[in-house]
Amino acid sequence: MILIDEDFLLTLIMSTITQMINNFNSLHLRESVETIIQEQEKDIIKLNQDQLYYLGEGSDSKPLKPYSFLTELIKREKGQPYDRTTLKDTGAFYSAFKVDVNSGLITFDSSDEKTQMLEKKYGNQIFGLTSENKTAYSFGIFYEELKKYITKKTGLQFM
Repeated sequence: MILIDEDFLLTLIMSTITQMINNFNSLHLRESVETIIQEQEKDIIKLNQDQLYYLGEGSDSKPLKPYSFLTELIKREKGQPYDRTTLKDTGAFYSAFKVDVNSGLITFDSSDEKTQMLEKKYGNQIFGLTSENKTAYSFGIFYEELKKYITKKTGLQFM
């Protein structure tokens, strides 16, 4: 028969609970979420660019204003998609995409010189994710990174 000192057992349990509370208090979720999103900038940008290029849709899930007849002819000549507005010709606009996260707000932009002209012509919905892509991102790569962070800080495992 093994005898366990009740005071020792109580101290051990309280120590474990105290450590868990300290671990939870160290999470700093707001800052951590912003960091995770910023670290995934390339993935988020790719989602935005793919919805533009492959679907010709803005963040509101609506098709962008069609190309003019002349632009459509030029796109055909170049062998580029012309049946939807992709906003990709040379790739300069796409390569200058950026994402900023501040106070829980995610802002999409491009530092390309054509950005203001494109926003004026097609609207600011050329930036941002459709509802479908927001869901895919939130429950995909973002969720996986958040789980890793929480596990690292608290020791809790997700199923």
